[in-house]
Amino acid sequence: MAQPFDDVRPALLPTTQVRVRADGSAGLFDPPTGIGLEVAADQARLLVLLDGKRALGEVMEAHYAAYRSTPLAALDDLLTALGERGLLVGGPPARP
Repeated sequence: MAQPFDDVRPALLPTTQVRVRADGSAGLFDPPTGIGLEVAADQARLLVLLDGKRALGEVMEAHYAAYRSTPLAALDDLLTALGERGLLVGGPPARP
């Protein structure tokens, strides 16, 4: 039986621009939709791992290998915020 995280491979919309600040936080902006999002440093470190190639379990493993932590709450909050704003490939459209 497949693990629940094996089928989910999140990716940002290819048009989304990400700017990481000196404090580690980041701002995201998608020019075609005009949608933006601000994320904390713990969430910003996860953005590069959301490439559509890695399953959620692999995202967590890669983060653990780099930072020796698995930020489950940060990942959950980030995916929820990205999904609500329509910034994930194949995700629902942005909520008004």
